[in-house]
Amino acid sequence: PYVQDVVVTGLDRDEVGIMIFPHVESCRKLSAALPPDATQAQIVLDPTVQGYFARMIDELGAQSTGSASRITRALLLGEPPSIDIGEVTDKGSINQRAVLKARSTLVEELYAERPSERVIMLDQERAT
Repeated sequence: PYVQDVVVTGLDRDEVGIMIFPHVESCRKLSAALPPDATQAQIVLDPTVQGYFARMIDELGAQSTGSASRITRALLLGEPPSIDIGEVTDKGSINQRAVLKARSTLVEELYAERPSERVIMLDQERAT
């Protein structure tokens, strides 16, 4: 219930990652520390929300059978998908290619050698 949509990353990369469009109202309920008027950008940076998604990524990683199906990194997106730049199709689904293009700097952040604190990484000890 905490995920609205997901864009899979990793084309021409050694690892699979995801960019998550969170379901804002559900995520808001994860943390009592969030003010009622918290923005999506504030919600995705909340430590409790980040912790929930980190556990989810670790659980998915533990169930993976190989590197092609193991999500190793994720990024919660602080802005919803944009209809204006084609991230959402006429039918209301996510245009993955448009999201990856429009948010290419976030994809680079996701795969940086030293990812920022916003990037949720698979617990490498559990991955092996």
